[in-house]
Amino acid sequence: MNLACTFDDNYLPHAATMLTTIRNVNPGHWFHVSLIHSGRDLDEAAWLYKYVSSIIDRVSLIQLDASAFNKLPLSGHLSAVAYARLVLAGMLPAEFDRALYLDPDIAVVGD
Repeated sequence: MNLACTFDDNYLPHAATMLTTIRNVNPGHWFHVSLIHSGRDLDEAAWLYKYVSSIIDRVSLIQLDASAFNKLPLSGHLSAVAYARLVLAGMLPAEFDRALYLDPDIAVVGD
């Protein structure tokens, strides 16, 4: 199953937890996760990539160019990551014919 998740530095720990819950409740499923990151801390994004690669079958780390959304109104809850969801299809790997988008601050409790 192809999954996508967008996050910034603030939601990186939540993304790790969400992906851990996916693996824990679906141990026999195959997943390709696209992690779309808009944060400035590339070391943290690299850590997440390494961690997720240890529990998920295939992982793509995509750095979001937040400047593409500079002309749009941004506020505390409305960030470049939120706008990225609107153009998600164009950011995912070419082999994805579809993907399930999951917010990073959820817990997956079943399949």
